Amino acid sequence: MFAILNFMKYKLSFYLLLVVLFALPRLTHAVDYYWVGGTGKWSEYQKHWATTSGGTNFHSIVPSAFDNVIFDSNSHTKAFQVTLDQTVISCNNLSFDIDGISMKLSGNTNINFNIYGSIRFHQNLEVDYSGKFILKSSNTGNTIAQRGGEDFYTIIVGISF
Repeated sequence: MFAILNFMKYKLSFYLLLVVLFALPRLTHAVDYYWVGGTGKWSEYQKHWATTSGGTNFHSIVPSAFDNVIFDSNSHTKAFQVTLDQTVISCNNLSFDIDGISMKLSGNTNINFNIYGSIRFHQNLEVDYSGKFILKSSNTGNTIAQRGGEDFYTIIVGISF
């Protein structure tokens, strides 16, 4: 009986070690997700979520609450649209640095967009999204910023729970 309990204890320890080894690096390091390829759906990670700006190597999953989402001048050369097509969408930081091009973000009311870090909007962004942007961070120092045109302003979000 003692041998069986001892074996189960080591088996449980082994599984906990595996969880820590695979989950800890993901939790401690935000990964950057760059949108490329112009118009598409959020869920199309194999076509749009690159590992570098303008890159051709793609992530194997959509961004998570730990990841930074970046739309920049390498997202496309002309106007494009991103359709939010998942029930829950999450990211850490969200940045629209789309100088020289216009972008439309669309989706329906059933979609929640959870943001756990800072947001940087741009004047060239059109939002045709009737769902909710939900600020979920409990950390101080996150910001909500707008850039483009003559105005630039930043709101410092310092709410902690």
